[in-house]
Amino acid sequence: MQFFLSFLIGVVLFYSFQYFPYATVVLSCISALTLFMRKKYILVIVLLMGTVFAFLRYEPPAQMLRMTDDMKVQGIFRENPARTGSGMFRQVFSVESASNMNNSANIGAIQGQDIILISDREFPVGTEYRLAVKPFKSSQRLNPGEWVNDALYASLLTVYESGNAGGSVHARFQGYRHRINNYIEAHCKKDAGTLVASITTGQMTNMSEELREAFNVTGLAHILSISGTHFGLFSVFLFAIFGFLIKRLPYRILQILSLSLSPSQAAAILCLPFMLAYLGLSGASIPAIRSFIMITLFLFGLVIGRKGFWLVSLLCAAFILVVWDPAVFFSLSFQLSFLAVLFIGFSIQEKGEEIPSGKKAVRHIRNAFFMTIAALLGTAPLVAYAFHY
Repeated sequence: MQFFLSFLIGVVLFYSFQYFPYATVVLSCISALTLFMRKKYILVIVLLMGTVFAFLRYEPPAQMLRMTDDMKVQGIFRENPARTGSGMFRQVFSVESASNMNNSANIGAIQGQDIILISDREFPVGTEYRLAVKPFKSSQRLNPGEWVNDALYASLLTVYESGNAGGSVHARFQGYRHRINNYIEAHCKKDAGTLVASITTGQMTNMSEELREAFNVTGLAHILSISGTHFGLFSVFLFAIFGFLIKRLPYRILQILSLSLSPSQAAAILCLPFMLAYLGLSGASIPAIRSFIMITLFLFGLVIGRKGFWLVSLLCAAFILVVWDPAVFFSLSFQLSFLAVLFIGFSIQEKGEEIPSGKKAVRHIRNAFFMTIAALLGTAPLVAYAFHY
């Protein structure tokens, strides 16, 4: 746990130096001196590693683009299309190179960025294309207190050429997601289908403002984002099903299995592939990845016969995400997800004493109450700052 925490603190210190240089230097010196006095020399090195890692991976924030000329872009489609209310298709296109169609000048600012392309046709995921697109007029406003949408939108003009369809694992999962979304759209009413799609594949493109506002007003908006609730329920369901089936195997097979694994350990192993598949189908958002890592560590603890500590799992999940992309610290979904779990964990942390059977129901009610209050208090300042409530 100390390793993960020291590395994360090093990353935070690097980013905080840009805004509070003197305070960051003083805090860094105090932290290093404290660790030296406690003879935690390795943790000092890990803290420095986190700072250096963030420095090496740092990319200056892109400037707000103001493009009006038509462009030639080359890249691949990262997500399957989603049908909009007007009957067009909305699809994310990752740009590898771009040039101005009027003067052939290279547009370096858009390289490596994503464009939300609006067109009248569907494109397969993972296929490379050369396109002519027309950027939408920017709708960004810099009014104080207004949410800034920095996404780039463009409409399709011409398709010049296409490459071979990619066969990556990501492309396959996107294909499965697309099939599931099409099935839901064809067999469910609009609002019901949108709700089902949001909790199965994470697709919320066509959700009406009325339905979204209804979930916000009732305090159930977190259900629409695939996270710990969904992975927790799914893992409990799978664990119960596999445990039930394993215990009803023929006695001879169960006896052979029990020589190396208990029924709980076997059920935990069988759950992992299904959890990984759900992560891929859900779109692998930050809350989903955090939940998957924590549940995977819990199941791994069952397999090796060790009881894990929730805070270690949380820090490990944060460490993996930060190594993948240090800038994830600035993602609102990352901040809300980890803050909520952190406050919930501290609010219901068990002290290890034996609870009488007659008081277990009271404990569950108390924990449910404290979990709700802790999640609200933990995320309220960030929600107020980000959404100006």
